[in-house]
Parts: sequence; structure tokens; C-alpha cells
Amino acid sequence: MTDNIDDLKKQGQQLYSRGANQVLAGFQLIEEMLKSYLELHFNMTRVLLNGRLYFEFRREDYQDAALGRLTQVFSKLCANGPLVSDLRAVIKRRDHIAHRALLKLYDEGITPQEYSQLIDELNIDMQRSSDIMNRIVQEMGKLRSE
Repeated sequence: MTDNIDDLKKQGQQLYSRGANQVLAGFQLIEEMLKSYLELHFNMTRVLLNGRLYFEFRREDYQDAALGRLTQVFSKLCANGPLVSDLRAVIKRRDHIAHRALLKLYDEGITPQEYSQLIDELNIDMQRSSDIMNRIVQEMGKLRSE
């Protein structure tokens, strides 16, 4: 019976590791999408200003920015309050996963049931990230149509 529990624990550990990496990759995609949104917004602003005011914000200014900083700038350029709120909530979760959740892989005391619960939480994170990405795409579409 101990072998079965050890096997289940190992499977849970592997699934959790893959899930955590997928969620972190999703957060990186959100960062890239925010950078693309900023770039589009900056370029459109530059065109609309047509040299009347000096405006030199560019994507490169935020290329190395983390999700928190990108969200802060995005919040000043996008009027979609619920999306901004969701992005702010995701920052805390991303920080938790990046800095704490992976430690669970090295915790010998985690049971297969606990891994199952952790995996369920990661699935929710993946769904949330996908929803946020779709909403950022919609906001980019709004920019392009103006």
C-alpha cells in the first residue's frame, strides 16, 4: 500500500510541476500581451499627436518590466476597470506561484489529495489567465478600430 501512495504522490508531484510551469508561462504571455497593448497605444498616440507634443514612450521602455509595473501603466491607458482589477489580482497569485508554490515540489509531507487540490487551483489559474488574455485581445481590437 505504501508503494501505491508513493506512486500517487509522484504522479501528483509531476502533474503539479507541469501545471505550475504552464500557469507561469501563461503569466508570461499576459506580460507580452500587455507590452503589445502598450506599444500599440503609444504608436497610436504618437500618430494622433502628429508632432504637436513631444511623446517618446515606446515598448522598449517597458520591455523588462514585470507584471505589476505593466498593469500599473495599462491601468492608465485602458478604461476597462474590471480587467485592470483582475490583472491586479493575478499579480498576487503569480508572485505566490513563482516564489512559493514550487517549494511544494520539495515538501515530503504533501499527500496525493493535497496535490490534487493544488492542481485544481492551478486549473483555475489557467482558466483565469486565458480569460484575461482574451479580454486584452478585445481591448487591442478596440484600439485598432478607433
